[in-house]
Amino acid sequence: MNEYKKAEILMKRFSSMVGSKSTRPEDRLMEMILAQQRKQTQAEEPEAEEDFELSEDELKRLEELKKRYSE
Repeated sequence: MNEYKKAEILMKRFSSMVGSKSTRPEDRLMEMILAQQRKQTQAEEPEAEEDFELSEDELKRLEELKKRYSE
Protein backbone atom coordinates (compact mmCIF):
# COMPACT_ATOMS: atom_id res chain seq x y z
CA MET A 1 0.00 0.00 0.00
CA ASN A 2 1.48 3.36 -0.92
CA GLU A 3 1.98 6.25 1.50
CA TYR A 4 -0.90 8.30 0.11
CA LYS A 5 -3.38 5.46 0.70
CA LYS A 6 -2.09 5.00 4.25
CA ALA A 7 -2.47 8.71 4.96
CA GLU A 8 -5.95 8.73 3.46
CA ILE A 9 -7.06 5.82 5.66
CA LEU A 10 -5.62 7.48 8.77
CA MET A 11 -7.36 10.75 7.94
CA LYS A 12 -10.69 8.98 7.49
CA ARG A 13 -10.32 7.25 10.85
CA PHE A 14 -9.34 10.46 12.59
CA SER A 15 -12.10 12.53 11.00
CA SER A 16 -14.68 9.98 12.08
CA MET A 17 -13.36 10.14 15.65
CA VAL A 18 -13.47 13.94 15.88
CA GLY A 19 -16.54 14.39 13.72
CA SER A 20 -14.77 16.40 11.05
CA LYS A 21 -17.02 18.23 8.61
CA SER A 22 -14.27 18.86 6.07
CA THR A 23 -13.95 16.74 2.96
CA ARG A 24 -10.59 18.09 1.81
CA PRO A 25 -7.67 15.82 2.74
CA GLU A 26 -5.50 18.88 3.45
CA ASP A 27 -7.98 20.15 6.04
CA ARG A 28 -8.26 16.78 7.73
CA LEU A 29 -4.49 16.43 7.82
CA MET A 30 -4.20 19.89 9.40
CA GLU A 31 -6.81 18.90 12.02
CA MET A 32 -4.75 15.82 12.86
CA ILE A 33 -1.58 17.86 13.22
CA LEU A 34 -3.27 20.47 15.42
CA ALA A 35 -4.84 17.81 17.63
CA GLN A 36 -1.45 16.17 18.13
CA GLN A 37 0.11 19.54 18.99
CA ARG A 38 -2.64 20.21 21.54
CA LYS A 39 -1.98 16.84 23.19
CA GLN A 40 1.74 17.57 23.38
CA THR A 41 1.15 21.08 24.75
CA GLN A 42 -1.23 19.81 27.42
CA ALA A 43 1.27 17.15 28.44
CA GLU A 44 4.08 19.70 28.74
CA GLU A 45 2.15 22.38 30.64
CA PRO A 46 1.91 22.09 34.42
CA GLU A 47 -1.53 22.03 35.98
CA ALA A 48 -3.04 25.50 36.35
CA GLU A 49 -4.19 24.66 39.88
CA GLU A 50 -0.61 24.94 41.11
CA ASP A 51 -0.48 28.63 40.21
CA PHE A 52 -2.86 30.04 42.82
CA GLU A 53 -2.77 30.36 46.58
CA LEU A 54 -5.61 30.54 49.08
CA SER A 55 -5.76 33.25 51.70
CA GLU A 56 -5.76 32.26 55.38
CA ASP A 57 -9.51 32.88 55.65
CA GLU A 58 -10.13 30.64 52.65
CA LEU A 59 -7.91 27.93 54.12
CA LYS A 60 -9.80 28.07 57.43
CA ARG A 61 -13.12 27.88 55.61
CA LEU A 62 -11.88 24.92 53.60
CA GLU A 63 -10.80 23.09 56.76
CA GLU A 64 -14.21 23.76 58.33
CA LEU A 65 -15.96 22.34 55.28
CA LYS A 66 -13.71 19.28 55.28
CA LYS A 67 -14.53 18.62 58.95
CA ARG A 68 -18.24 19.15 58.40
CA TYR A 69 -18.47 16.79 55.43
CA SER A 70 -16.15 14.14 56.83
CA GLU A 71 -18.46 13.56 59.83
